[in-house]
Amino acid sequence: MSIYAPLNTEPRPILQRVEVAIFFQLPSFHLVGLPGPEVSESKERVRAAIDSSQLQFPKGRVVVNLSPANIKKRGTGLDLAVALAVLSATETLKSRIGAWGELGLDGSIKSAGQLTRSLYAAWKGGMEAMMICRSEWGAAQKALKCLEQSGEMSGDAPVLIPVLSLREAWDKLSAWKSGRPELPHYSSVEPERVEVSESPCSVPSDAPIHLLPLTPALERLVGMVVSGKHHFLILGPRGVGKSQLVEWIVNLQPELSPQDRLRQRLLSELAQMSSQSWSAAQESHSVPTRWVGPQVRPAALVGGCVAGLIRPGEYSLANGGLLIADEFPEWSRDSRESLREPLERGKVSVTRAHGSFELPSEFQFIGTGNLCPCGGWPASLGLPASLDGGAAAPVGGSASVTRCRCQLTASSAYLSRLSGPVLDRMDCVLVWKGRGPSECAYEMGETRVRLEVLRVRVEQAQKFATETWGGHPGRMTGAQVEEILTQRYSKTWDLFLKSASMSTSEVSLRARHKIARVALSLCAWDGASEPSWAHWMEAAFYRPEKAFQASMG
Repeated sequence: MSIYAPLNTEPRPILQRVEVAIFFQLPSFHLVGLPGPEVSESKERVRAAIDSSQLQFPKGRVVVNLSPANIKKRGTGLDLAVALAVLSATETLKSRIGAWGELGLDGSIKSAGQLTRSLYAAWKGGMEAMMICRSEWGAAQKALKCLEQSGEMSGDAPVLIPVLSLREAWDKLSAWKSGRPELPHYSSVEPERVEVSESPCSVPSDAPIHLLPLTPALERLVGMVVSGKHHFLILGPRGVGKSQLVEWIVNLQPELSPQDRLRQRLLSELAQMSSQSWSAAQESHSVPTRWVGPQVRPAALVGGCVAGLIRPGEYSLANGGLLIADEFPEWSRDSRESLREPLERGKVSVTRAHGSFELPSEFQFIGTGNLCPCGGWPASLGLPASLDGGAAAPVGGSASVTRCRCQLTASSAYLSRLSGPVLDRMDCVLVWKGRGPSECAYEMGETRVRLEVLRVRVEQAQKFATETWGGHPGRMTGAQVEEILTQRYSKTWDLFLKSASMSTSEVSLRARHKIARVALSLCAWDGASEPSWAHWMEAAFYRPEKAFQASMG
């Protein structure tokens, strides 16, 4: 008889089959199928657990094969499946039953972590039942509920069999074989009592809010970026409030979708090396936010493979959420250039000696940085002009800024660190001089009210975009954007090109798509039936070259 166990070393977990053969030879215990160090050591745990449970270990030469045999196996969760397969080696079981749990020497079953990935593999693999540690019963119900809500699963969920010891697991397996299973399905069990809050993303009424007020133009820009899920780069002198803009973006994030929530669970559990499952602190429905400093290296961003185990990087851990790049120009060149693939494709390719694999990396990039090493305003950009903060201006207001103390060559070299291909992949670039206190329409104490108002508008804009175009503009593919441009809004697009004195050949394909995505988000923010000429012009002002021109007045 074969027992199944999840194989959690792949980007998407799959099932592996635990096969056992017994030969009438000198007693021995062999484990084959590329086992990792902790899997090889399971032989001693399995033998001790069987003896402690007063069960009979087979006599003779026992060979356990972990199939597929060409993939390295890691994790202690295989212990339970190996023990049950050894005990029932001479029997036949027509049902497909999986098991996941670590064995103690006394026969107890412990949590082995990666519970969501294990249940994902069991459900996808068509398992009828899944044995798990009894201490993970509540977490398993939540994991199955998350799998069900994601819409990615088909068929019936596996029946959960919580067990406390190897002896109990063997008794329940014997009952299942005899056709007498008295096991509740997870959905028939009364769910745990959970305190319900107002909203997964809302800020508690008594929580302090330390956000500076925004001008109407900046509120519009920040709301559009959040609702459309656009990549956003904020450049400016020190002390003008770039970090405050980032905090506004973080606080305005809507609830995480069920699909993104499942992907985040799978990636986070894959990144955990210890025997931990999705913790209670990670049960929040808010989007994942990864803060990355300038000391980061490309391997930490992209990910890798250590001892046959995939390690997702920051790009993958931010999937479905925010990747906030602090002091982006200070990043090393290789780290900055590694952004090209995830920003363009929403995936990251990892190539190592043993092979290649892809991980999802569909995040929203938010970057900040100074304009020169000293944090002042470079003379090469000219003196900052006072802008009116209108709808077509990518910066709002003006403030006293510090002049750059660096030499001209140093400041020019600093700005040149941002390569053209990386800047071209940004949907919006803001060269910001700050805003004056008199330009805000509300006081510091009204920040919470404005935050709630903007959050409602973000939800309305996202709902409008989903109903009109089928998704968030910042997440649209090039083919979707081309279809919208050519079949719906070709007249207004041609009018924009004529008024901007540009021809179709002068606008690159990527710039064309970026302008279209931002214009669609502005249209959704305003609730207009279709993008107007002003929306196209405003979207063009957020391009990198236009942003630097506007900063000089």
